[in-house]
Amino acid sequence: MNKSKEGEILRYFYPYDDYHEITSPFYTRLYKFQKSKKIDERGISVTKFKNSKHYEQIPKDVNLRFVDFPLHGTLDIFHNKVLVIDWKSITGILITSDEISDHFIRYFDSIWELTTE
Repeated sequence: MNKSKEGEILRYFYPYDDYHEITSPFYTRLYKFQKSKKIDERGISVTKFKNSKHYEQIPKDVNLRFVDFPLHGTLDIFHNKVLVIDWKSITGILITSDEISDHFIRYFDSIWELTTE
């Protein structure tokens, strides 16, 4: 992300589960960093998160949309990188691949078009 340019898009799936207390510090730091770099973000989460007390705590300019079906897990996509995170075990896998990231970008964007704000 250090080489990011203004207006580039960080895409992420946030399934929201009982581990929100663990994820919050990570995403708070990421949010501040991306804002300092003027990176746009798009997130897809579940309606359960929108209806939670935690949703009220996020900044109002976070660009989230919601789905009424389960998400596969926490997944962040930026440039040619895909970060898969298991918050329960606090394990992450970073994949660097143009082909894989392009696939997930197309997948994300197709769901984004079907979601509600």
